[in-house]
Formats: sequence, C-alpha cells, structure tokens
Amino acid sequence: MQYIEAPQTYDGNEASLFLAGGITGCPDWQKDIVAKLKGLPLVIFNPRRSYFPQHENAVREQIEWEYTYLRTHIPQFD
Repeated sequence: MQYIEAPQTYDGNEASLFLAGGITGCPDWQKDIVAKLKGLPLVIFNPRRSYFPQHENAVREQIEWEYTYLRTHIPQFD
C-alpha cells in the first residue's frame, strides 16, 4: 500500500482509493480504514492532514488537492 496524504503529490497510475468523507469535527475514521487496508496493492489518498496550516490559501489548496485526486484517479472501464 502506498499512502498519500494532502498535500502530497502523486503521479502514478496504480489502483487507488480516495477516502472521501468527513475530515473536520469527526473521529479520524481514515486512520482505521488505512490500518485495515495495509498490505493491499493500492494507493490511498487521504484528504485529512496530520497538520493543517493556518495561512490564507490553505483552504483553497486543500480543495484543489481534493479535486485533483478525485478527478485524475477515477477508474477507466472499457
């Protein structure tokens, strides 16, 4: 398993899972999911940051990161 946490970047094309869901004001459910998926041949994208910076562009950067990894890692079925 490869773990990518916002705002880290990734440019591969392996099978991936984006942990969409609550990241503010809720339990860290992402940590539990990551632990359960450990060892699988999967790239995990976690929008919940260990540290969220307090600068004026932080929210915009977060949203852009989420949009990028939701849009660019959608499975393509033929």
